[in-house]
Amino acid sequence: MPRVLVVDDEPAIRRVLRAYLERDGFDVAEAADGVAALAAVRTRRPDALLLDIGLPDLDGLEVMHRARQGYPDLPVLLVTARAEE
Repeated sequence: MPRVLVVDDEPAIRRVLRAYLERDGFDVAEAADGVAALAAVRTRRPDALLLDIGLPDLDGLEVMHRARQGYPDLPVLLVTARAEE
């Protein structure tokens, strides 16, 4: 079963993403901030990362950069409410 790590500081968003992903057969782990996300990447070794850019501790782009230092082929989908690229 493919493993996905959902990283967002809003519990409601994590809950919705988890529900859809689990319904489609994914094993889902969650993290509410960048530090927890990096720990989960190391311990759970997800197949993909759904990552909010606006996290309370580390910027999502920094989390992506650090995660890819150890796992350069990790697919990342950035989730954001920002209106610009």
